[in-house]
Amino acid sequence: AITAFKNSEYGLRLNNAEVVTAGNVEFINHYVRQATRSKEVTFFSRVFGRGLDFVCYDKTVMARGGVAVIQTFFSEELAEEIQIKGRTCRQGEKGTYKMVLLA
Repeated sequence: AITAFKNSEYGLRLNNAEVVTAGNVEFINHYVRQATRSKEVTFFSRVFGRGLDFVCYDKTVMARGGVAVIQTFFSEELAEEIQIKGRTCRQGEKGTYKMVLLA
């Protein structure tokens, strides 16, 4: 699904779209820092919804409302959904969360 999105008309307009899976976890800190910079799009799989702190130091991102997290799957547990929502506004910072599901 992520590959199809990246190859879609909209996905091709993204300059720097990264896909992070369990296979490239050794570079997770790099991807988390990169994901909070302006004009960056990073796709993280469900396994990364817990335990990561997305701290944003990019003033442009913060001026535009903070880090945005879009969840594209239904959480089986409410606790998981709450954890993912929490990735958006860490330590009192702004951020947004949306869940987008396709049937």
